[in-house]
Amino acid sequence: MTSYDDNDKVVGKAKHKVVSKASTGDNMECEIHIECFDNKDKLLSSNDHKAYCKDGKFEFDMKKMMDNEELSKYGGMDVTANADFIEIPGNPFVDESLEDGRMTVKNGP
Repeated sequence: MTSYDDNDKVVGKAKHKVVSKASTGDNMECEIHIECFDNKDKLLSSNDHKAYCKDGKFEFDMKKMMDNEELSKYGGMDVTANADFIEIPGNPFVDESLEDGRMTVKNGP
């Protein structure tokens, strides 16, 4: 996945790799490894998280999009991150609007 600024200039990339997959009935759980890079391909962070396919929908915890390495960049500040699961339909189509994922990061008490 590549991120762009308002002028269509590349500002970063994320690479996702499925590390493991387990199925139970119609449900599936995958472990995904993510590496994030800056616009010069310097590795900024990497983490693993779980993604799920339940009832025909793909979902993962948005909280895992900001790992402890990212949070440590805030130094001695008190930082809290809260997030929802984001859902992607099992059979998405081009131009489909997806539900918003939400992540809130607060610094301070």
